[in-house]
Amino acid sequence: MLLQPTILLLFLFPSVLAAFTYKDRVYWGLNSVVRTDAGTLCFEPQGKSSKQNCADSFLKNLLHVHLTSTAGRSIVYYDNKTNVLGAATWPIPHDMARSVFVCMTGQLVDDRTQYCTVCREAHGDDDMAIPAAHTRECVSDEKPQHAGDGCFSLGKAAGSKDDDKEWYEQPVFEGLFSLLGALVTLEKVCLWVDSAARVVVGLLPGLVTVFAAVFELLAHRWRRAIAPLPMRQPAAIA
Repeated sequence: MLLQPTILLLFLFPSVLAAFTYKDRVYWGLNSVVRTDAGTLCFEPQGKSSKQNCADSFLKNLLHVHLTSTAGRSIVYYDNKTNVLGAATWPIPHDMARSVFVCMTGQLVDDRTQYCTVCREAHGDDDMAIPAAHTRECVSDEKPQHAGDGCFSLGKAAGSKDDDKEWYEQPVFEGLFSLLGALVTLEKVCLWVDSAARVVVGLLPGLVTVFAAVFELLAHRWRRAIAPLPMRQPAAIA
């Protein structure tokens, strides 16, 4: 099915049965294709590939076509002229006379700011886990220009719209969250000051007692120090 090395087909045709035959996910190395709760098949790369230098001129051009597509789909099938044949559930005909290619784009699982796109020649439905299906393959870590099927999101780039951002990343929400953060910080400071004041007030009686005892001790020592001194009588007036 369309998902090839990581995707399985979901369409039932009279003459062709292509379906996502695995339960929820199919692996190819550390990468995988997974079906979301919404039923969309998405590519989930686990890390950057070492195959960054593409010597295949057709696949290199296909990578560019896929990454700049305004459709912004995660998984797409193409013919040998880079024309779109279908999305992840497109079944590859058994009697296909020309070559078929599939491109898959996703965000790295451990770093959502990084992307990975794989374009390769497809050999049939559900061929993603077959090593031979990856003999003609090119990989790119370039960021796609559009996101359209919910499999990945894009941060705001120069000239891009805020619509590309998650709802909580919109300026109005960012300002609100900043204000809430400041209020929470202020509340914490007030609570700390209140707690400190309560501690000081609670210690005041004890401090007064201590200061009184110290003063009494000093006064007692002073009286003992001056007691032995002779008292001089005033001289008589002649």
